[in-house]
Amino acid sequence: MKTGELYDVLGLNEAELTGGVLAVHSPIDGAEMARIKTDTSSSLNDKIARAETAFKEWRMVPPPRRGELIRLFGNELRAPSASKALRAMKRAKPG
Repeated sequence: MKTGELYDVLGLNEAELTGGVLAVHSPIDGAEMARIKTDTSSSLNDKIARAETAFKEWRMVPPPRRGELIRLFGNELRAPSASKALRAMKRAKPG
């Protein structure tokens, strides 16, 4: 599977992988795979504040409901498209 195909399977688009300042390199051959954008202090603080709010809401969800969500995540990971992406990533690992 080529890198572009893997990005498609993972749901990444070109806008997320280009135009940034942080280069992402392949561990296999060192080739540049993407250039991603970095956060500013302001945007990072906003993300942290939203994560804290989400955690406070999440911990109020009853454990059985949280467990159901984890079960659904597991089902998604076993879905054919996720399996295809996971297999592709495993094949791309060096050595």
